[in-house]
Amino acid sequence: TEQERNNPHRGGYFFLALGLQRVTNVTRDRTRSPERYIGSSRYREDRSPVPQALTRAGMDGLLVDYRQAVARADAAGFDLVELHMAHGYLLSEFLSPLTNVRDDAYGGSLENRMRFPLEVLAAVREAVPSEIPVTVRVSATDWVDDGWDLDQTLAFVRAVEARGCDGIDVSSGGLSPRQKIVLGPG
Repeated sequence: TEQERNNPHRGGYFFLALGLQRVTNVTRDRTRSPERYIGSSRYREDRSPVPQALTRAGMDGLLVDYRQAVARADAAGFDLVELHMAHGYLLSEFLSPLTNVRDDAYGGSLENRMRFPLEVLAAVREAVPSEIPVTVRVSATDWVDDGWDLDQTLAFVRAVEARGCDGIDVSSGGLSPRQKIVLGPG
């Protein structure tokens, strides 16, 4: 048909997965600058430098960056945007009680730990046309005692759905080297 011939995707779809790991400042000699290692909070479990907690100004800057990224994706013709909030990426660090040890409005309770990831979802949802689906990838569990678990995941899924999320991509693990993934038939 005429519509099929004019479709730049030619029967396929393009989607953009947006995810940030801890933000680092790499120097000219390709070494990492520890004073610019930014995470959800000052938590470290491995040999990486202890990150600086992301400030409110830093969060505001990331919200601008997310809006600009999805505006570029829309202009480029992407069909879907997925926010990566799993596997130890920055937004996952905010969600998990293992890595989020903040003592402000973005740490502590589940409601507080969900606050910045929900702000990112709202910023992205506002920045793309309503016909472009926005999905969220989330870890169902950290596979570590006292970490992110299924009950918290279900509460978060209800919160993102209430804020216009069009789909959930569920994975698990990836946050902690202490994870103990139970294997079995699925």
